[in-house]
Amino acid sequence: MLFTAILLIALRQEQTGSAPQPSMTDVASLQAKAQVGDADAQVQLGQAYEGGSGVRRNDEEAAKWYRKAANQGNQAAEVAFGILLWTGRGVPEDKAQAVTWYRKAARQGNGSAMFNLGTAYYNGEGAPIDAVRALAWFLLAEDHGSSLSKDAVQRFEKTARPNEFEEAYALIARMYVVGDEVRQNYARAAKWYQKAAEKGNASAAVTLAGMYFDGRGEDKDGNAALHWCKFAADKGNPVGVYCVGRLYQEGAVGPKDAVTAIRWFKKGAAMGNAPSYYRLGRMYWDGDGVAADKVTAYKWTVLASMVLPEAGRDARSFRSAMTAGEIQKAEQQLHDYIKAHHLETVVRVDEP
Repeated sequence: MLFTAILLIALRQEQTGSAPQPSMTDVASLQAKAQVGDADAQVQLGQAYEGGSGVRRNDEEAAKWYRKAANQGNQAAEVAFGILLWTGRGVPEDKAQAVTWYRKAARQGNGSAMFNLGTAYYNGEGAPIDAVRALAWFLLAEDHGSSLSKDAVQRFEKTARPNEFEEAYALIARMYVVGDEVRQNYARAAKWYQKAAEKGNASAAVTLAGMYFDGRGEDKDGNAALHWCKFAADKGNPVGVYCVGRLYQEGAVGPKDAVTAIRWFKKGAAMGNAPSYYRLGRMYWDGDGVAADKVTAYKWTVLASMVLPEAGRDARSFRSAMTAGEIQKAEQQLHDYIKAHHLETVVRVDEP
């Protein structure tokens, strides 16, 4: 239980710091404000009862006031009430409910709540054991000013298995894209995808390239998109290879270059990438960057239809414009390709 001890002692210090202790007069004032729904006063009153400052210590009263403020969305109260649930002080112990309150505060950017979630996932208390998710929350907490998380991250640096940090970086990025566990923020997502990519994560590199291409989280930048697509392609990622082809085909890095795009789509096709099949089919049909060839176009498009419904529609359209001889020749090429590449099945495209 690596982080349990510091959770119970140091965390409260991190949250409250060296806040001045209220007097009995202050407590009376806080009571009046808290009674009429002032969330900040409710939190301070909870702290007074929890610490016995200006009033006799009473964990039940502390829990009552923390809960009231937490129900109003006060992040400090959400964390404080979660800790009481975690430790069973003033309320029955319920670590799962504690985690629920930590999540609410974490989504508001509370570093202490993020640290608590990392602890929960690390120890398997209130949440399933998940080292990558634990590390992700510790990294997020450190990024949001939690001093305790710096120590936790350093411990992971000494003991983490290979790829654990890049997986955690990619997870954080997805969290920012989805906007469920933290507030959606594409700029922060891009930052964490880049961290994952720099650790060697090809999928993160492709996603980052897409963000540069679309201008999500970063300024639209075709050259940066190409850099990260090629980074992924160099690591043998077929989506990265396809991505490079698309960027050249669409002129994202200068004038459209269909010839170079064809070359990259052929590399993608050799890796079994269905979108590359589809692009080749369309380009051979249209004579884009290559001599028009209905037979080859049909072959690639039918192969793509194994995965992509839109390719099936195009294949049926192509077939209706082909002669019987062209169809026979294309089906023979298709058969030979499937056999040579050990593809078990292909969707047959019949007459509409």
